[in-house]
Amino acid sequence: VPTVDDVFAFERELCAAGAALGGAAMTFGALFRTVATAGGVPPGAELSPAQRLRTVAVAADARLGRLGPLRRSASRPGFARAFVRLLDELQAAGVDPAAVGASAGTLEGSAYLGDIATLFSAYAEVRERTGRVDAHGIARAAIELLRRDGSFWGERPVFLYGLDDLTPNQFDLVAALAALTEVTVALPFEEGNAALAARSRLLGELRERIGAVEEVTTEAQP
Repeated sequence: VPTVDDVFAFERELCAAGAALGGAAMTFGALFRTVATAGGVPPGAELSPAQRLRTVAVAADARLGRLGPLRRSASRPGFARAFVRLLDELQAAGVDPAAVGASAGTLEGSAYLGDIATLFSAYAEVRERTGRVDAHGIARAAIELLRRDGSFWGERPVFLYGLDDLTPNQFDLVAALAALTEVTVALPFEEGNAALAARSRLLGELRERIGAVEEVTTEAQP
């Protein structure tokens, strides 16, 4: 489910309906951790949001003298927070510092990409010195474990509920799990409801990427 609040709400619903054995409600972040642990590689301590922000700030200070067009921006107080958002997008898409550096040599605006690659690499170095991991590292490790040999997961089914979209990492995890076991994705839909109809894009991506089979269930409204 999307959030920790949803976890609590779903657990209450399950308990109200009766006993539920052998299952657990969790967010995607917890699912990545569960997969990694089941694969015999339990994640270490994870950077908190505040620690991740500080790690980026330390990395930016350490590489400030090597930066080009981003040097002035990197010296300003709000830069670390903005760069964390960029890191989230890059890492959620499975992009690493080497890939950004390679792009810097082939695309326009390569000086900016070169600075991003420098800061990305510095962040990775500082994070490693802390002895902690980040959520995106846990995600990639879990995906690679499933792709290498997912037999450890067995036939444990996975049910995704209430999600409007999936990041590339989440798509990769769903695809890896779907190759091993039954994965069900519940997408509420209502004819004429533009907000819910927008989820048809997610359904289309699921069909394209993992060969999802659509099953429509109609629920009568009171």
